[in-house]
This record gives sequence, C-alpha cells and structure tokens, in this order.
Amino acid sequence: MKVMTSARTTRPVTLKELASRCGVSVGTASMALHDNPRVSAATRARVRAVAAEIGYDPARHELARRLVMRRYGRRALTRTIALIFRTDFYTNAYEMAIFRGILDEVTRQGHTLVTAYLNFDEHTTHTALPPTLTRGDADALILTQPPELLAPLLAELHRADGFGDRPVVNLVQRADGCSQVLTDDRDGMRQAAGHLLGLGHRHLVYFFGRPNRDIEQRRLAGLHDACAAHSLDPARHLHRLPLPWGWINPADLRQEYGTAPGHDAAAVEAVLAYLRAHPEVTGIITQNDASALYAWYALRRAGLRVPEDYSLIGCDDTDPMLDEHGRNLLTSVRLPLAEMGAEAVRLAIGRVTGALADDAVRMLPTELIVRASTAPPRLS
Repeated sequence: MKVMTSARTTRPVTLKELASRCGVSVGTASMALHDNPRVSAATRARVRAVAAEIGYDPARHELARRLVMRRYGRRALTRTIALIFRTDFYTNAYEMAIFRGILDEVTRQGHTLVTAYLNFDEHTTHTALPPTLTRGDADALILTQPPELLAPLLAELHRADGFGDRPVVNLVQRADGCSQVLTDDRDGMRQAAGHLLGLGHRHLVYFFGRPNRDIEQRRLAGLHDACAAHSLDPARHLHRLPLPWGWINPADLRQEYGTAPGHDAAAVEAVLAYLRAHPEVTGIITQNDASALYAWYALRRAGLRVPEDYSLIGCDDTDPMLDEHGRNLLTSVRLPLAEMGAEAVRLAIGRVTGALADDAVRMLPTELIVRASTAPPRLS
C-alpha cells in the first residue's frame, strides 16, 4: 500500500494505514511492532508480516514517536540494548563467545546492540557514564562486573535521568540490584575434581583467582563436594595456589612462550617449586583454559609431561591445547558462554516489555569435556 503522490515519488506508508490493513487499532499495531506481550503472538506476527508486505518502515516514524512521548513525560522504548565490556574483549575467546550470544539474540529479536567501555578498576570511581546511557538511548544494560564495582555503577546509573530504573543484567558473578546470568561453576568444579579422583588421583592443586569473589567461592565449594564424595578431607587433599598474574590472559599465548608479556620467570619458578615441594600432587585444575596452557608450557619447559606426570584440567573450553595434528588435548569444564549472552538479552527484553515483573537469576549448567590431558596418576 505505497501511495503514489507523483510519477516519481512514493509516500511512506503510515501506522494508521498499517493498522487499517490489519484490522486492528493504531495502538495495537504499534504494540505489535514493539513486541509488547499484551498483544497476542499471532497478532504480532501478522502485523509484522503485513508491515513487511506493504513496506511500512517504523524507523521513519521512530524519532517523532520518541519526541512526542517525551513531551508527555512517557518513556519511549528504543529497542536498543547497551553492553559494557572490557576494552580488549575482542582478544579474548571467553568474552567473544558471550558477545556472539548477545549479538545473535539481539538480532533475532529485532533489537539493536550498542557497546560501550568503562575504564575502571577497584581503585577508581565511576565519573563518566557513556552518553548512550545518560541520554536515554538504551532500554536496558548488560555487563560483567564483580559486586564491588557494580554497586557504585548501579547507583550512578539510577541517578542518571537518561537511565534511572531501566533494567540491568550482570553476567558471571552474583550481584544485588539487577538480574543475573551465571554458570554452575560449583558443579563444574565438582565434575573436574571428581573426574581426577575417579582416575585415582588423591592430591590435587587448584590455581585460584581472587578468593573473595563469588565465583571462586562457588568453585571451591564444588572442589570440596568432590572430596566429600570420595571421603577425602579437602584440608589435606586439596591444595590451593594463587594464579600467577598474567596467566589469566590468553592473548599472550599467541606469542612464543618465554617472550610473551604474560611470561614471568619468577612466577613459573614459584609454581614449579611448589610442585617439587608437594610430590604427592598429581592433578592440576586451573581457573581457565589460558592458565592451563601456561601451566602446560611451564611443565614442559621443566621436562614434565601432561598427562604422564601431571593431569591437567582447564575451565571454559575456549582455548585449545593443540597437538601436532591440531587436535585439542585439554580436558576442560565447558561453560555455555553463548547461551549466557543470549539469556541475558532475553532477561533484559523481558524486563523492558513487562513479561518479567522482577529481576531474575538464571543458572546455566556446565559440562566436563574429557580429552587427553587427564589420565591415571603416575606411579610413585
């Protein structure tokens, strides 16, 4: 239904004409195009199909609609989701997997994704929110922050006129004041330690990150669960070693080990010295796959073999330990990272549309993928 105004021009189809064609009110047509759950799924699908057929383009009218709604003090939905990630997320397979899940689901639901950076750590304060958040361009925000950084950020967002009480979804770690999507790291670590204990290992070392973080506490609980299931005292059979600084970043592994920025000869020697001081340890579980690869390289440089001398398990299943044929050897706890991103989008949109009345927490399952880096323990 494109109305000709001359032989050379075409007048855009209006929302009123779309509604008339569909046999619904203008309000119903608008809500259907914005995926409002108050309109039945069948009607929403029919309105969108007719809109595509007759060439109705809501983008032509979106700015005017938002201006009118703001004039009357009403919030105008933008069908835009904001994402705050680290500035180097694209160098990291872990975060890129989450990003792909977010982008795929945003696209599937007909929304737009905008990304922004915040450069801060626990020693800085939040002073400058991205303009896309302060001027009301985004309906919701997805991010990955620990509680000590998220709490002041949420307070600042709530004070911003352009954001206010819009929904926020945090990934990976528990936090108050927003929805959360987590992976079941406790069960993942239970599976990892249980696998090694089932092979006959009796002393394991876990390379841990920041012990006060929720994710580390959940993982430690899973390791304790596995020990309890095998009637072992974790105080005796579970060793803990701080993860060397730099081993968390997989980007450095693209360079030859020993010259990469993440290489620290003192840290490597500290790990090897600990293992020499505890010969009873035969199984290693690391915080992520990158740190497992660093451990593997450190062991190899010391003349030690995986899995003959030490069984090795990573966590996230994103960075492979390749053999000469290009096969991944690393046993790892697979985290559903893309699904985590997609679920965050579903939660955000559900809160925006009213399909979800309150913030929610989603816990996604993990799975141990057994490969060639684990085997029964070496003989004493």
